[in-house]
Amino acid sequence: MTGKEIYDILSARNVKSLYHANSVKTSLSLIGLGGLASRELVENSGNAQTNQITDAIDREYGIWGDVFMDTVDIHNRISDRNKYGPVLFVLDVKLLAALPASARVLVTRLNPSKWGTTRSDEERYFLNASELSNGIDIGNFDQMLVIRTADKIVPFGSSLQAIVLDEPKLSGGCSQEYRDAETALNDAASRKGINVVVSQRKCAPCGCVSSYSAPATRIPWFFGSR
Repeated sequence: MTGKEIYDILSARNVKSLYHANSVKTSLSLIGLGGLASRELVENSGNAQTNQITDAIDREYGIWGDVFMDTVDIHNRISDRNKYGPVLFVLDVKLLAALPASARVLVTRLNPSKWGTTRSDEERYFLNASELSNGIDIGNFDQMLVIRTADKIVPFGSSLQAIVLDEPKLSGGCSQEYRDAETALNDAASRKGINVVVSQRKCAPCGCVSSYSAPATRIPWFFGSR
């Protein structure tokens, strides 16, 4: 499907923004590259990124070079941390309509981690606008936008609306971890000429503080899982 087809369907359902969560480490690389880059492009360009548990299957299924986005803010939706990372890029949904004509945009029926080796493309994706229009469920976490471009990146351009950063309160109040991440992200954006200032996520109530405080996530939160 074309970006315009997806844009029309999402706009009809009042979707205004698209979302991509990532670790601070990977987000700094994305900012440096000037857009949401695929994991393949980040790796091939020599930039840093954190490992994902789905890296192996992404390569196997041929989606290592694709860019993924969500139609909702998962952290806000589940009232808990997004396991892909504490940094959230918020982009205007209109970016879909501005994609190159050669770009292909799909929406998954299932998260690729659930595909298995025997599933066909028909089971993995909505393959045309009619199927998507009838089956899309905004906020269903299995249904992710998959954007495939020749250069394996979706440039921010004028579409980047916000960069939101979690405050895990690992040290109480405004933690040093947060301040370090905020400074690094803002400095990277400034160097790239991106006129978006990082904002702190406001949660009330939310389970993310407990999640970030758990032993398994206390140290890696800055580097994240995506």
